[in-house]
Amino acid sequence: MSMVKKQHYVPRFYLKYFTNTDSKVFVYDKHNDKVFETAVDNIACENYFYDSDKFESDILEEQFLEKFYSSIESEFAPFYFDFISKIESQAKFEISKEDKNAFSNFLSFQIARTKEYREISSQLTFTLKDQLLERGVSEQQLIDSGFDINNIDPKDLHIESILLGGEMRQILSDIFKQHIWILCENNTNLPFVTSDNPIAKIANVQNEHRSYGGFASKGIEIIFPLNSKYLLAICEREFFKKLEVIENKRLIINDIDQIKYYNILENTESYRQVF
Repeated sequence: MSMVKKQHYVPRFYLKYFTNTDSKVFVYDKHNDKVFETAVDNIACENYFYDSDKFESDILEEQFLEKFYSSIESEFAPFYFDFISKIESQAKFEISKEDKNAFSNFLSFQIARTKEYREISSQLTFTLKDQLLERGVSEQQLIDSGFDINNIDPKDLHIESILLGGEMRQILSDIFKQHIWILCENNTNLPFVTSDNPIAKIANVQNEHRSYGGFASKGIEIIFPLNSKYLLAICEREFFKKLEVIENKRLIINDIDQIKYYNILENTESYRQVF
């Protein structure tokens, strides 16, 4: 079997739901402030993104993670298609328990596979090193304990976190299921956008001494655009208790400012590009 060179960290089947009539997507690159049109094959990907000699020698088969994510996508894509079809065909559509379970599992896998997640993992590692040094731990003590920060590869660190993250993914999936889910339908002429880090969140509780930006935090608001017309809003239950009256239901949005709010959130949480 030939090697997969261009490896996506956002599934191609998902990105195709944001293509235009020419089967291409408009891309906004916020690093260079440019807009261009291209094919799905050219976005949210990197050459050999999941490949690592460290893990693919004696431990794992060649391109294990690429094959692993490909199998997840192949299983989830038909469900996703059916989910969108039901939304469009059922006027009184409601999100079922089975829908939540499938999406929660998929989202828990998606969060950890992106370029943004790789960068954050690397930054947290270096931050931890600085904190340990400030507390009097020496560089040599870190090396002796197996924490040789100067020889840590961000890619290997990321891949290791994915390989060892089974329990964390299950915890994250369970957290999603506990929140309030709402299907947002865009009834304006401004489409929903997605990004190279499509699962976006915002903390609605602010505290200078504590972060409320986690997926389980009070007041957290999580969004996942499904296509240009539909979006899943997943809201922490205590803070958003008033939304329980529309839990699992369709919310039609006529206010273009609300669409802008979600699109700005996607842009803010993106690693580099918005689609």
